Amino acid sequence: MESKIIRSSLEGRFDNVVVALCPQLSRKKIKSIIDSGGAYLNQKRILMAKTQVQKSDSIKLYWEEHKSKFTSFDSQWLIKEEKDFLVLNKPSGLNSEGSLTSNQDSLIALVQKEWKQARLIHRLDKETSGVMLIALGQEAQKRLENLFKERLVYKEYHALVHGNPRQDHFISQKPIIRDFQNRFKIGPGKSAKTEFHVLERTQDSSYIQCIPYTGRTHQIRLHLMDAGYPILGDKLYSQGQYTSAIFGRIKRHMLHSLKIRIDGYEFVADLASDFEQIKNQS
Repeated sequence: MESKIIRSSLEGRFDNVVVALCPQLSRKKIKSIIDSGGAYLNQKRILMAKTQVQKSDSIKLYWEEHKSKFTSFDSQWLIKEEKDFLVLNKPSGLNSEGSLTSNQDSLIALVQKEWKQARLIHRLDKETSGVMLIALGQEAQKRLENLFKERLVYKEYHALVHGNPRQDHFISQKPIIRDFQNRFKIGPGKSAKTEFHVLERTQDSSYIQCIPYTGRTHQIRLHLMDAGYPILGDKLYSQGQYTSAIFGRIKRHMLHSLKIRIDGYEFVADLASDFEQIKNQS
């Protein structure tokens, strides 16, 4: 993760000020940083490039360089190959699918180099690691997608979060909406339900089991943020709860897809090494 922390000597629009103070960053790059939730003004995340900056304001920028370290499918990702689907342990930092302009540097593209009939049936965020299913063939894709749609698939995630929930068990049923800037937030939208169990506590953080009953985008991250316990390393939903020391240790949000139960079978992905390390240090 790259970062830039500066004290403004200028006034004006956020993007204009940053371009003047950081000539190595293009206006397009600055917009990308804002859109990804990595731009902060006086400790508050900003959403628009036109946000006004005053002299002496604190500006913080966090972003990732998009040079993929994944160029081919790693056999260590394969947990099991079934008749009509694959069970994989997706590494953090790899998109589940490509963008509108390119399908390269994505899990499905790398899998399709080995299994041409591979098809996506669900997705994990780029920074989320853990167990994921890939269908083999169109018929398998339809069958498995229906199981997910009918909520017949058990999914379990583990997360490291800021703070200590008052209760060991709690449930969030806050609906989720997509706003005018194509961001997801708690609001009058699609129904969502997540169950949480606190597994371990330290002075400043907690290790939590997360069981989503619906599959909304960013659902677990949003529900934990709304409850007051954002996931460690979550740049988008952290509400500015970061220090340089934390960023030095945590390179991504600490969310791992641990378990999937489907067709009477259960598949588990061991915690990623970076997740395990932060968990043991917390």
